[in-house]
Amino acid sequence: LDTIRTAFNELGGCVRRALHTQLGDRQRLIQQREAAVQLLQAGERVRDHHLHSSLIPAEEYAIFRRGIQEMIDALDQASIQSHDSPDAPPPLLSISNSTGQRGRPRIDLNREFLEAAANLRGTSDLAKVFHCSSRTVRRRMLDYGLSNPGVPVYIEYEADDGNIVRFYNEVQQPPNAAGSLSDNELDIVIRQILEIFPTFGRSMITGHLRYLGHQIPRERIRASYMRVVFHAFIDGYSRFITGIRASNNNRAQTVLDLFLDIIEMHGVPSRV
Repeated sequence: LDTIRTAFNELGGCVRRALHTQLGDRQRLIQQREAAVQLLQAGERVRDHHLHSSLIPAEEYAIFRRGIQEMIDALDQASIQSHDSPDAPPPLLSISNSTGQRGRPRIDLNREFLEAAANLRGTSDLAKVFHCSSRTVRRRMLDYGLSNPGVPVYIEYEADDGNIVRFYNEVQQPPNAAGSLSDNELDIVIRQILEIFPTFGRSMITGHLRYLGHQIPRERIRASYMRVVFHAFIDGYSRFITGIRASNNNRAQTVLDLFLDIIEMHGVPSRV
């Protein structure tokens, strides 16, 4: 009993120091919390072992349990607090300004924050931060000169007869775009990617192709991806992969060629 009393007093001193010097330091406060929980469990074990004796008076045990619980609650609260008071109120990221016209008010965004964040995230992610639509973010970037407007879809001209004629602009493809790789070359590149990264799906393949400088339409990537077939042979006892190969077809002869190559390296299996 004296040991528990001494441990309780020492723990109380450690908790008081932690609450004054380690406010917000979650890792250190959790260590103190674990020590408090361990002492509480030790007290419960002693009480249960001497339940029919008067080793620990009921009143003293109630004080002990209540004190430990108060320490745990104080440590939990201190782990989410901080001594450092904010230097300034949080920045106002967006504000609604009435234009005096019909419709919803205009949403203006914090220009400094938008300029810094535009280099890190796209308009869809920034829309969640500003609590507006991605189109609003795009329009404010154009208003502030942070982004260049895209090429208009069409240009209208007035013909000699007074009719309005629209000339549609062709989409300018960047270098190494859709026609830069033939179907056979695309199959080879995707096959090489899948041999190195066999878990890649179409989205990851698209990103890797862009990293290599190729802007390939999704339809071509999908068609090429479906042409890449994996064949593999695994030893049934050791689970050892005896052979694996990526091919552009699923013909029986292709599988047989791989099997014959495996036999030359590992020998004829006892059963298939």
